[in-house]
Amino acid sequence: MKNRAAQADDVRARLELHQAEIAFEQTKANVGIQVRTALTALTQNQSQVEAAQKAVAASQEAANAEQVKWDLGYSTLDIVYQKELDLTSARAAEIQSRVDYAKAVIAQGLAVGYLLESHGIAFDEALKGSLWKSSR
Repeated sequence: MKNRAAQADDVRARLELHQAEIAFEQTKANVGIQVRTALTALTQNQSQVEAAQKAVAASQEAANAEQVKWDLGYSTLDIVYQKELDLTSARAAEIQSRVDYAKAVIAQGLAVGYLLESHGIAFDEALKGSLWKSSR
């Protein structure tokens, strides 16, 4: 009877160990996904800021050119007004892209800094190829 109880305890312990190993591997995978996602979002948002800045510059040039046409009598008030609206929309989009970028920076910092620390990952060691902190 004792042998069967010990065998059952052994099987139960092995199952618990296996479940813990699976949970550990899932956590490692999730951390990696979160870091990659944050870095991708950061890169995309940086590109969006650059594109928005170019759009503002182009809209500014168009608005200036239309104002010159107006001053020379070759444009209408409606067109000048529309160019100014386009410029305002481009500026609003640039501001939103900067907000999104700032959020991405924070998310990246959380993913790389906080998440790594809370899961016992040393960033410097991870760069060297050793993902987990050694127990000392």
